[in-house]
Amino acid sequence: MKLQGVIFDLDGVITDTAHLHFQAWQQIAAEIGISIDAQFNESLKGISRDESLR
Repeated sequence: MKLQGVIFDLDGVITDTAHLHFQAWQQIAAEIGISIDAQFNESLKGISRDESLR
């Protein structure tokens, strides 16, 4: 069967990937000595990536 298309779910509409995104940021932050908890993660909802990195 020939591949006819690919679906990318980059915003979590098809499947909830928020927890994986949070875990990835936790791991990256831990590598540079920063701790990110669930409360901090919640405070980032609704703001842009640029704003969250300030």
